[in-house]
Amino acid sequence: MDFGGNNIHSRGVTAIAETLKENEVLTTLELSYNPIGPEGVKALCDVLKFNGKLQTLKLGWCQVIQNLIEA
Repeated sequence: MDFGGNNIHSRGVTAIAETLKENEVLTTLELSYNPIGPEGVKALCDVLKFNGKLQTLKLGWCQVIQNLIEA
């Protein structure tokens, strides 16, 4: 699923992450070019503990490295 470049912030990513907990189909999630923020990064990290189907998570140009350091 491609959500790249949609100006999605932490609140939107948190909502997406919540739906991924029940995901049994989606294998790729594209979130590049979105200002997801530290809360969004944390929500995604938390859901990866529960989601065994997601194989590819694209976070290019989301300032993820800086956000992970802060989170």
